[in-house]
Amino acid sequence: MAQFLAFAQSKVTGTVTDATKKETLVGVTVKEKNAKNATATDIDGRFEIRCSANAVLEISYIGYKTLEINVDGKNNLDIQLSEDDKLLDEVVVVGYGVQKKAVVTGAISKVKSSDLENMPVQRIEQSLQGRTSGVRVTSGSGQPGEGATVRIRGTTSINNSEPLYVVDGVPILG
Repeated sequence: MAQFLAFAQSKVTGTVTDATKKETLVGVTVKEKNAKNATATDIDGRFEIRCSANAVLEISYIGYKTLEINVDGKNNLDIQLSEDDKLLDEVVVVGYGVQKKAVVTGAISKVKSSDLENMPVQRIEQSLQGRTSGVRVTSGSGQPGEGATVRIRGTTSINNSEPLYVVDGVPILG
């Protein structure tokens, strides 16, 4: 009977939050160590996983320290993850998700807001001129307040060659 209990499966549920901000985290990976079963937290930071009663769960999320928790027969877990400042510089947000800097295959340019502060320009496009390779900024007629044309690595799109601006996670039309 004791041998059967060692392999018994239990359903473990829980919530994952940020240790500092106390906000729930979406898309956190919850995996049983040395096993194939894994899940991710939903929009409310909740998860549900079937694992052995004495399993060790690995909780990982980009930009946060990985945590290992012994289930020890518990059915409900409240987990808090701490940010890992060292990992934040190694993460790149691309148009199709989030990747580690080491595996990105495209060219990446970074312009810090501090580089753009106190510049004597009327429009943000003008401040980007000459800051990154492959970005061409040209002004139209020279009329005050008129927008500039921004091209990234030339005109390659069939319908629209305008860049996509994302400010605080919100897409803005140029």
